[in-house]
Amino acid sequence: MTGFSGQFFSRGRIQGRGISVDTLSAEYDLTSTFKEFKQNQADIDPLDMNVQVSGDINQRLLTLDQLTLDTRPAQVQGSGTYHLADQVLDMDVIVSSDDLEAATRASACSGPGRVSATVQAHGPVMDRRLPLSWKDGTLGQPEWLWTGWISRQPWTPRGKER
Repeated sequence: MTGFSGQFFSRGRIQGRGISVDTLSAEYDLTSTFKEFKQNQADIDPLDMNVQVSGDINQRLLTLDQLTLDTRPAQVQGSGTYHLADQVLDMDVIVSSDDLEAATRASACSGPGRVSATVQAHGPVMDRRLPLSWKDGTLGQPEWLWTGWISRQPWTPRGKER
C-alpha cells in the first residue's frame, strides 16, 4: 500500500447462501494482523495490531458477535446488530487503555492517563449520523457521562461530571 510500511496478514471467510439482503443467510469471520505498521510521513511509532471480527447475517439483520481490536497500548471489544432495512444500530463497544498517551500518540489530543469506557450506539443511523453515548467510563479522574452524535460534522459531546 503506497505511503505505508510494515507487514499485514489476513484471513477471512464468508459462508452462506443468497445474494440480496432479503435472501442472504451467511456467517463471516475475519482475522488480521499488522506488524510494525505505520504511515510513512507521520512522526509516530509503528503499530502492532490484531483484529478479529465474526458474526452472521440473516433476515436483514447483520449480527456482530465479536469485534476485537488489540494493540499494545489499547483494546477495543464490541458486539451488536444492524438492521439493514430499517438502518437501526444496536451496539456496545468497550474501549480500554492503561497508557492513554501511547494509545493516542498519533492524534492531536494525546496526553497521559488511562481510559476504560463502554460506548453505546443505539438507534437509527440517519444521514450518516450515529447516536452515541459513553457511560460507565473513566478517563483518569473525574468520571464523565457523555451523549451525542458522531457524524461528518464537528462533534462536541454534551456531558456532565458525575
